[in-house]
Amino acid sequence: MSKTVLITGAASGIGRATAEAFAKRGYTTYATSRRLETLNALATAGCQILELDVTVEDSMQRAVQTILEHHGHIDVLVNNAGYGLNGPSEELEMHNLRHQFETNVFGLVRLTQLVLPGMRRAKSGRIINVGSVGGTFTAPGAGAYHASKWALESITDALRFEVQSFGIDTVLIQPTGVYTNFDKKQEDCQDHARHGAKQPIRLLQSESPEGHTGDVPTQLECGHHPTGRGSSSNPDGG
Repeated sequence: MSKTVLITGAASGIGRATAEAFAKRGYTTYATSRRLETLNALATAGCQILELDVTVEDSMQRAVQTILEHHGHIDVLVNNAGYGLNGPSEELEMHNLRHQFETNVFGLVRLTQLVLPGMRRAKSGRIINVGSVGGTFTAPGAGAYHASKWALESITDALRFEVQSFGIDTVLIQPTGVYTNFDKKQEDCQDHARHGAKQPIRLLQSESPEGHTGDVPTQLECGHHPTGRGSSSNPDGG
């Protein structure tokens, strides 16, 4: 029976490359994004596509329920959705800071909560959290982003110990240089803010602030953890 994979933030960057890699290797791959039209190429590549906004509870519940209704199980969850908020700490608007954590941290935790009961029943599974090398240091002007990545690391490390006795592996990926349009999206966000927008731009994009997809999808599948931590040799926990 084919393993089922759910990937967030699959419209571009690491998420898209990871979805393509899993689909190519025969996994039933659900690529998700807030906007379905951004996933058309992945549908052509053999992925199932779903709308999923990690900041909206109903959206997360619908996506998980849809997969369970069709397949009965989710074997691998790749928490990849995220974006970077830049700016001096003194000048950050609180609604933007909250949204940074809703996307990069709270959505990741909630989606993990939704898939864990099924993994526990199956006594098998894998949670892959795409963090960043930015979770190991802090740069001025990017405190909000770095804080969200430090939080992701702590949650991942705790989760690993909490679920390993149920046969569930937890992996942290810490990408460094990755060529995507992440920087362009950050510029768009800053532009938006400069023109007085009160709502943050929501970007479902690679967690890495840096860019090239490199060998990350292959390493995910082979159980290698580039500059990261993990606990076993297969992405599906099997």
